[in-house]
Amino acid sequence: MKDNYSDEEVIKAEKIICLEEEVVFRNPIVSIISHKKVPTLTSYETKKEKARAIITTSRGTVYMTEMQDCLILPGGTKEEGETSRNTIEREIKEELGISVSLTPFVCIEYYHEDFLKYQEATREKRCNKVYYYYGSADYLGEEHITSYEKKHQFQRKEYTLEEIYQKMLKTSDNPYKKFTDRELFLVLEYAKEKGII
Repeated sequence: MKDNYSDEEVIKAEKIICLEEEVVFRNPIVSIISHKKVPTLTSYETKKEKARAIITTSRGTVYMTEMQDCLILPGGTKEEGETSRNTIEREIKEELGISVSLTPFVCIEYYHEDFLKYQEATREKRCNKVYYYYGSADYLGEEHITSYEKKHQFQRKEYTLEEIYQKMLKTSDNPYKKFTDRELFLVLEYAKEKGII
């Protein structure tokens, strides 16, 4: 199975359904999971591309990161010149301190009509495109996190799926939690459907 897709291959494969022998990204999964058409914006002010990974353990848990009540899978924003694979490999080394074999399995593209801009009291129409990978590891190394992550109490966690869902049910004063929970729920449900977790 090929697992080293270039961004160009990902773009061409976005609308191809994932097959057992040929795993490709597809776009979007929102309608696949909810089984109903989800409206999208005809225009947006900002587009963010990210890469994240589901890293499972032999203990039946998933590695997560947590900042200010937001539970997020390891990963982050693509930097200039990076492919999604470059991004996720860099982020996994920074956040988890490990190198792990990763396989792409889905790309989520979704829209916020009222995304709260960081450090501003304004909202914007935003498109988020997130490339997801999966892999496994039973240990963590030394983390190398950013000043932003340190400021917002970045923590590495290890949870069962039940514990993750329970944490998503908790309320928070953090306005970003509803956005991160929505994305996390979508990708976990899709991963369960495909037998990844």
